[in-house]
Amino acid sequence: MSSLLDAIIEQRRQGALDYKKYLEQLITHAKKVGSKESDTIYPAWGVNGAQRAIVDFGWADPATPIQVDTAINASKPHEWVGNTFKEEEVARAIRLVLPADFDRFDELFELVKPEMSTASAYLKVSGIDVDVIYKNIKNLHIAVYPPLGRVRVAAPTRLDDDTVRLAVVQRLPWIKKQRQQLRDAVRQSEREMVTGESHYIWGRRYRLKVVERPGRTHFKIDGERLVLYTTSHSTAEQRRAALDLWHRQQLREAIPTFVDTWEQNFEVSVPKWTIRRMKTKGGSCNRETRHL
Repeated sequence: MSSLLDAIIEQRRQGALDYKKYLEQLITHAKKVGSKESDTIYPAWGVNGAQRAIVDFGWADPATPIQVDTAINASKPHEWVGNTFKEEEVARAIRLVLPADFDRFDELFELVKPEMSTASAYLKVSGIDVDVIYKNIKNLHIAVYPPLGRVRVAAPTRLDDDTVRLAVVQRLPWIKKQRQQLRDAVRQSEREMVTGESHYIWGRRYRLKVVERPGRTHFKIDGERLVLYTTSHSTAEQRRAALDLWHRQQLREAIPTFVDTWEQNFEVSVPKWTIRRMKTKGGSCNRETRHL
């Protein structure tokens, strides 16, 4: 069935089908696809968009996403998304199950909220799981998220499931390409923080050199090397935490210049900006508060 859909889309691309006939064939076959078993492997408990989003967030302890999902479902009041007081109630419950040093709560919470909306649906198209969130927006948006290629559709509330399914079918070649690129991507393994490792700073690769000596842990760029001064008994985890703090300090020093430049270019002002570790996108902003 998937190959048949691909053939129909290719015929349209080559101009062999007029648009009306193309839509008719797509609608007919779009209603038939979906029976194929999913090709994305999630834990058995990850059966909806919110749970899969939690899994995609990435965790050192596989038990943590289950605890987060349990905390949300045990604490969420009716229609809590969009209600400040109810959202805070859920947020408190989530924080109780997170590690004490977890510093990405805002990112996690903003990722989970739309997935927990009551106006949601779940589709399977050509063996691909598709999470649909209906929102008060003008246009339909399709996104493919790392690391497993989760497909999420944000659709206007005026559309129904069949219309969304048709839109997904029309974008199947693009969706498959994005998912394949994610699967083929070379992922950097966790850094052990030892001499000789590669580390990237502002897109440039540096070789790490570890100098063990008494005193505070700190970093310094020396030519083509990133030098780490630390004690001999410091652990890899402590060194990674120190590197994260150092990266944040580099950003704090560089961001004001960038903000000043673009404020002048766009004739706007940015009253506040925050540094956060992002999982699915490079950054975000609040149009009302202008908070970056």
